[in-house]
Amino acid sequence: MVRDEQEHWPRVLHVSEVLPGGVGRYIDELSRAQAADAGPGQVAVLGPEGQLDTMAPDPAVRYFGYRQAQRGVGGLASLARALRRTVLEFRPDVVHLHSSFAGLVGRLIGTGVATVYTAHGWAIDPDRPARFRPAMIATERALARRCDAVINISPHEMAFLGEMGFPADRMRLVLTGLGNAAMRTSPAPVGGDGPLRLLFVGRLDPQKGFDLLWPELVEAAPGNLHVRVAGTAMKGGGGAGYRPLPNVEFLGWVDHAEVQRQLGWADALIMPSRWEGMPLAALEAMRAGRAVLSSDRSAFRSIVEHGVSGLRLDIDRPGFLARALEGVTRADLVRMGAAGRARIECDFRHDRMVREIWDVYREVVAP
Repeated sequence: MVRDEQEHWPRVLHVSEVLPGGVGRYIDELSRAQAADAGPGQVAVLGPEGQLDTMAPDPAVRYFGYRQAQRGVGGLASLARALRRTVLEFRPDVVHLHSSFAGLVGRLIGTGVATVYTAHGWAIDPDRPARFRPAMIATERALARRCDAVINISPHEMAFLGEMGFPADRMRLVLTGLGNAAMRTSPAPVGGDGPLRLLFVGRLDPQKGFDLLWPELVEAAPGNLHVRVAGTAMKGGGGAGYRPLPNVEFLGWVDHAEVQRQLGWADALIMPSRWEGMPLAALEAMRAGRAVLSSDRSAFRSIVEHGVSGLRLDIDRPGFLARALEGVTRADLVRMGAAGRARIECDFRHDRMVREIWDVYREVVAP
């Protein structure tokens, strides 16, 4: 976006208790784009000092760190003190809180300025298992009134929050966008014979559904599928607990650049997740021109159009992968990948997201 000296750019402080991963990448890209609009020193990020090195440093963005000795109550108290101190020093017009812990702290103590909250995935998502759900819903509904706006990142979130009685005057929808520069190039479509190549990216935990995918891979004929797994088990690392299979490679944890290279190898990304907020990995695969094989849950329903940009899997019924891929060819996946890329370029552009978030900020600071 070309900077307009006459346009009003509110001074913004982004706050998160965790910076590695998708939320940190969201804040990193958003803060740098906003600094390009508003000018040096007008946008800042507050996070644990030991995690700030996960951000791509930008001289136009100010970074504030705090010592996070522990998570839990002690960690929340540390964040509360750091937030008060940083608001006094930086003097923002808007504090944008990201994820549950920062959202809890910032809304409970109050920031003294306009406050915006983005959950990046709600614990009360109906697709997500939760103890004490009624109490959690009541708490989140009350907290929603302690900020000026709640930015939701998918229509799925807007729908279930509306059904739960969240205040409509606080709810805003801003679809997550991907960096536009990366859209200029993408890996060439994969061709040739041989088994279909699928890539799984994420932790090997219940949320990501790898335990559901594994029996499907055990049953798959090696000549039909070749799967690479970029992620680690919660305990033991790598593919701990999963026996070797001739058609499955465990890559372990890989960085973001390596994920992009692996997308160049794959015909499709597979995400059998039980729940997701806004699955960035799916959007990045679509940007790279790759089909997405996803569960039929959460935000996937508004991202993956079955048979057009990918396939939605009925993960509640064993045999879901074989059924979905029956009769599907590599050419079909290439066609779906092209449709997915077109969807990203139309609906999930980063400059559109940045512009809409600025609009929310201007709305909440308006007299």
